[in-house]
Amino acid sequence: MLSLMEKVNALNSGKIEKKAKKFGDKDYSEIKQWPLQIDLVPEKASFYDHQDFLIASDCTAFAYGNFHRDLMKDCITLIGCQKLKTESYFPKLTKIFMENDIKSITIVRMENPCCGSMENAVLQALKESNKNIPFKIKIITIDGKLLDK
Repeated sequence: MLSLMEKVNALNSGKIEKKAKKFGDKDYSEIKQWPLQIDLVPEKASFYDHQDFLIASDCTAFAYGNFHRDLMKDCITLIGCQKLKTESYFPKLTKIFMENDIKSITIVRMENPCCGSMENAVLQALKESNKNIPFKIKIITIDGKLLDK
């Protein structure tokens, strides 16, 4: 029997493959790595290399019903709420961007103004990293619609 830490390491190293689930299965999930919280993810990890990143504000996964299918699929997912933190995600995200070979970044945020601070932290970290990582921004409306910025 594997311990929880052994399972996390096996998932992140690709030794455990997720069984394909079809959308609509009661246990459908597109989680590709663990943990997901920005505060908890490592700054350097081999499983980040050559991957698309999804950096999402916490509320987005609850506001947009097809979050896993439409946004998380095949992405390293980082989540957080900048409004609930006293310090910025900017320094940690800068280190993650600098230390890893990231393919692209999609920022997903709510339309409300407080989510602008998450977008700003990611964009500031991208600028500070001096890396040319392609990015796009998606906005979730309070009634659950997905918009491109």
